[in-house]
Amino acid sequence: MNTVTITSTDFQNNVGKYMDIAEDNGEVVIKRKGSQKLFKLVAVDERDERLSSLVGILKDTSETDAKDLRHERIVKKHGRFPRH
Repeated sequence: MNTVTITSTDFQNNVGKYMDIAEDNGEVVIKRKGSQKLFKLVAVDERDERLSSLVGILKDTSETDAKDLRHERIVKKHGRFPRH
């Protein structure tokens, strides 16, 4: 991964250029004059971001089958499992 370091003024004047660089090379580091903080611009695959947002929502299903998941979903929605 290549890193390009630029000033915040350069970034403001050429944002599209640096978005392309981040997409191609990995990351762009932006340094604001008079600040000790650095800002990093990185390209993130939208699909990866959506998947990572599910972490912690889905429980480990390695020992759970579809019938158990359906039962749990129905009980959660209705407060009980309907008897037929």
